[in-house]
Amino acid sequence: MDPRRPFFVVQLALVSAGLAACTGPAPKTADSGGSAAPTWHADVNPIVQSRCVSCHQDGEIGPFALTTYAEAAPLAEAIAGSVESRTMPPWGAEPGHREYLHDPSLTDDQVALVRAWADAGAPEGDPAAPGAALPDVTSGEITADLTLRSEAPYTVQGDPDDYRCFVLEWPEIESSQWVTGFTTELDNRQVVHHIAAYLFRPDNLMGEAVFDQLRTWEDADDTPGYECYGGPSGDTSSQIPAIQLAQWVPGMGGLQLPAGSGIEVPPGSMVVLQMHYFDPTSEPQVDQTGLSLQLADSVERRGAFAPWLSGVWAAGGMVVPAGEAEVVHTEEGDPRGFFEFLVAGLDMSGGFDVHSALFHMHKLGKRGELAVTHADGEEEVVLVVDPWDFDWQRVYQLAEPIEFRDGDSLRVSCTFDNSADNPETGGSPQEVTWGEGTNDEMCVGNLFITEP
Repeated sequence: MDPRRPFFVVQLALVSAGLAACTGPAPKTADSGGSAAPTWHADVNPIVQSRCVSCHQDGEIGPFALTTYAEAAPLAEAIAGSVESRTMPPWGAEPGHREYLHDPSLTDDQVALVRAWADAGAPEGDPAAPGAALPDVTSGEITADLTLRSEAPYTVQGDPDDYRCFVLEWPEIESSQWVTGFTTELDNRQVVHHIAAYLFRPDNLMGEAVFDQLRTWEDADDTPGYECYGGPSGDTSSQIPAIQLAQWVPGMGGLQLPAGSGIEVPPGSMVVLQMHYFDPTSEPQVDQTGLSLQLADSVERRGAFAPWLSGVWAAGGMVVPAGEAEVVHTEEGDPRGFFEFLVAGLDMSGGFDVHSALFHMHKLGKRGELAVTHADGEEEVVLVVDPWDFDWQRVYQLAEPIEFRDGDSLRVSCTFDNSADNPETGGSPQEVTWGEGTNDEMCVGNLFITEP
């Protein structure tokens, strides 16, 4: 498996290089207009606390802590550079198309303030006069009605990446439960990079055979779980019908599904928890992370994560030629016939409503685009991610849903860079096609939809 260093590891190297020139914060100064420079306590700390500390604290995925002035001041220039380049806080949705909930992006004024603070020598200010907190951009607290986790801890096989799937039995209950939100019970924060959970219902296309296949993959491995990549398949040559149930990336927190909606989990279901571990250390790392679900006995509207892609692609029809810097694959049409095979229990005869979007590509991905074209010709962009970053896959929730009705079409488009200039090719690009493996590719626009 090809190793990949996430951005924050690269950023740490840049920060470390800059520390040699740092002699500590300079005294508070004034700008050319005579006004006082921004200070840590009054101006910068409220931004850092609300947008950065969820990752940048001890035990979290950020490579250094930013919880105090003493920790942040020596890194002032690196912090300013990161927010100016918009690489931090991580948020891939291209601006200007529509409004999303829980967007941690900084305003231009906030970016300018952080830059001014760094240029002034990172003055501390008065700890007794802190600035006002910024509005919360999380989706709120999740009630953990059920937590699923592997029966045994797993020792991470970092090289430095390790993709592991764990088969989790749904509790024996007589009626369906509805997942209305989810979060994670992280065990070893040092190595958990991102998480995806997949639902297998008894009424899936393979029937009981899919449960037998999951157990076969698990039994064939002498450690907990089984190796997987890209999805819940334990064999890169096979595809199995799975419903996406939940996702988590660093800094995301929990996710509340749209009010009044939920994902149905019938009795007899199974959940596969896919863990992406990133472990650059030489010491053994053990993890037993759990998935916590918020449940309801009933909901007003049935919902589901619905993947949109071309069936031809998965059958070998998506080729990314070697040496090409911009390869675009697009699928457009009415997705409801396709959704019927991968989304269970929804009545889409009257259309559906789009509430969120999640892209999935692999490491050659460059840009992803999802849009609805209505019957009258009007186009509504659901999501554009540019540039694509495999290490920051997340759900983007729309502030207002988009209606899909008869006569409308849904377009998914993915752009790939398979040139020698892309570091992911190692300077020697090879032809790539669809597949589950590290060196394969995918193009999936995953929507959360509800009945209208």
